[in-house]
Amino acid sequence: MDDDGRRELGDAQRAHWQETYTAHPGMYGEQPSAPARHATEVFRAAGARDVLELGAGQGRDTLALAHEGFTVRATDFSAAALEQLRAAARAQGVEDRVTCVVHDVRPPLPLPDDSVDAVFAHMLLCMALSTPEIHAVAAEVRRVLRPGGVFVHTVRHTGDAHCGTGTAHGDETSTNTAASPFTPSLAPWSTPSPTAGSWRRSTPSRRATSPAACGA
Repeated sequence: MDDDGRRELGDAQRAHWQETYTAHPGMYGEQPSAPARHATEVFRAAGARDVLELGAGQGRDTLALAHEGFTVRATDFSAAALEQLRAAARAQGVEDRVTCVVHDVRPPLPLPDDSVDAVFAHMLLCMALSTPEIHAVAAEVRRVLRPGGVFVHTVRHTGDAHCGTGTAHGDETSTNTAASPFTPSLAPWSTPSPTAGSWRRSTPSRRATSPAACGA
């Protein structure tokens, strides 16, 4: 797929989620995801306080992290989703620990180097991103993490019932409305069974490295 085609796919993805979140407030419910509960334990063990969430959506995981005492900067490319998240944070009394920023992960993150203790991304890496774009996201995560910071993420895998059933767009990217619109059937570094992974920034170097998924 050329650059114009990828931009069109990204625009379609953004429009889809804007419309979906607007039409279905609270579509994922109020309970946090299992990966968010896992991330809470990992972040607490690492001594993290400031968390960046990529692809926060309507914020069920954001709110759970805030209730656990973390300060969360929630990003998503849907302004509608983040407005719902702001309202929920106010209603639940955690607005002082939640900041919402409309941001697509393709451009660089709007944060300085070494500025957060932890990053959480639940299924964000399974959106319509090319392999170079995913590597760029990983490099940005590493840049903004403080030394010793932790990145917890989830991806689809080859055991997924919808793997290989979508419309291929090249570079291991496909769209599959039967699963979740505009998600890849196989993430570049996923493995046959684990869906959750994490990696830690262990050195102060700015050089980007590819994260390795590990079972959680």
